[in-house]
Amino acid sequence: MTKNYICPYCYTKYNPIELKFSCKNINCMKDFEYKNLKLIDQLYLGYIGLRPIGKCPYCDTNNIKYICPNNDCEVKEIPVSLIRKNSPTISILGATDSGKTVYNLALIKEIVKTGVSFAPKTDINKTVYGKMIDKFDEGILPDRTKIIEDENSQMVGTPLIYDFNHKKSVLLSFYDSAGEDLKDMNTMKEYYKYLYASSAIILVMDIFTKDEYRKNSLAVFYNFIQAIQESKNISENKKIKVPIVILFSKYDEVLNKIKKDKFQDNCKWNKFNTAETIECINVVSQKLKNKLIDMKSFIEAESFINTCDKYFANYKFIPVASIALNDKLTKTEDGLKQFNKKTTKSVNVDLPFVYLLHQLNAI
Repeated sequence: MTKNYICPYCYTKYNPIELKFSCKNINCMKDFEYKNLKLIDQLYLGYIGLRPIGKCPYCDTNNIKYICPNNDCEVKEIPVSLIRKNSPTISILGATDSGKTVYNLALIKEIVKTGVSFAPKTDINKTVYGKMIDKFDEGILPDRTKIIEDENSQMVGTPLIYDFNHKKSVLLSFYDSAGEDLKDMNTMKEYYKYLYASSAIILVMDIFTKDEYRKNSLAVFYNFIQAIQESKNISENKKIKVPIVILFSKYDEVLNKIKKDKFQDNCKWNKFNTAETIECINVVSQKLKNKLIDMKSFIEAESFINTCDKYFANYKFIPVASIALNDKLTKTEDGLKQFNKKTTKSVNVDLPFVYLLHQLNAI
């Protein structure tokens, strides 16, 4: 039986036999279609795990690229692993300066520390994010835009694809959205098709540090609801079923606003007992929700929570600190922000990820 796949870059749906191919042999480099593919084993009708297996018809090498059948696709090459595995998409979005990119870096490091197999699958992951993680390891918040420019990368609008292997193996596509594009509805709909196809979503919000950040986060929040409703044709009286985590960034500021209640700092993913972790997440989420209402922690708190209840069928509130609590940032000679690695403490970084994986039946 054949199976439809979706290109992770342009979201074209295709059947494996619609794929195009390109030879990687530098002495050949020719393009060809499935019908010209020199099949390795006719017994499998060209499929092993629903993936066409074959050689270049011109030079007989099996070093070939799989190309999206959509001629307008900007990236073109589809990672082979995406053609043979389930690939849920987790979108990470939020306003400018809400902490999305730092959260991505902290999350990757946190998951790797658990000992679970979590391997990058594309060159973009290995180059751009590899350099960003190197900087992060030095206690420096990297300049994502500069690294992308230096690498001449096609990263903007493309996913980070990781192979996550715990109780079962799945491919996860992460999208780190540019916050400035999410404030305008027309731009959001034009450039962020991935949002509409997301299996789960982490919405990063900074509503406690500055009025400007709070307003920007809330603007993205309401645009996000409208975009999802329109793209999935969800009526006003029906809820969005995609699982969502509302991630409140900069945990120390969250604590300051809600009277230093620490929300179970030791709530970590127990990979041998995920059910225990999910229960902990439920407690953390409900506790924070109650505090936001009771303390009137920000002026729009009650309206914000009512909106979540009205539109989301499955959501959680989770406060997160990606870097050290109450640690003042300094600057390097080239103007990059720097934190003290010795006092760094991340809090709840893995919880949004674990909760969504659990909802997707991936752990």
